Amino acid sequence: MNTDTNKEIGSINHAIEQCTKAISRNQFQSTFFLAIMLAIPMFAGVYFYTDNSRQVSYKEALLKIAADTTSAAKSETLTKLFGSDNSSVNLVLYALLILVFGVFTSLYRFHLKEIAKYQHYLLGFMRIRIAANNSENGFNTEVRQSLTNEAFSYDTKTPLIGKDKKIENPIPGHPSADIGTLILNKLIDSMEIVTKKKN
Repeated sequence: MNTDTNKEIGSINHAIEQCTKAISRNQFQSTFFLAIMLAIPMFAGVYFYTDNSRQVSYKEALLKIAADTTSAAKSETLTKLFGSDNSSVNLVLYALLILVFGVFTSLYRFHLKEIAKYQHYLLGFMRIRIAANNSENGFNTEVRQSLTNEAFSYDTKTPLIGKDKKIENPIPGHPSADIGTLILNKLIDSMEIVTKKKN
């Protein structure tokens, strides 16, 4: 092998190393986002369990006070008992948790797509390296062409939405955005446009 071939193989090896580093970096980040995605429901469960326990104990204490007090104080205690519901705060917290969970799901899915893309590129560089290492006469050109042909063609379309989508998903990876885009695309595909001529 001459020095030009060694340089080419060295650059291919460097590209393989960079793809491997990108894969490991994206794997670490996807693991981090997966851990956060698992922590969000656990946090929500612990919060709502403790909040419910606190509400039950508070209402039991108010009922005991209402049973022991006079009729004038009972109405105030009962008003406190039924007016102390913080369901609007809980609904806002539910909405925020769902939103944050959706964002982290989208980030997790993005890193999984990046891992798949770089693994495909890694295999492409390995195929190119095999073809470059075997450039002798005994290694036929048809074999080299089959190794190098479309080594880096990677399809980035998501099969969930469809092949001929008309509306792009605004938040890729978010489940409600995927479903909403799918429904809108199905509606657009089923609609028929009729033009009317003016007289």
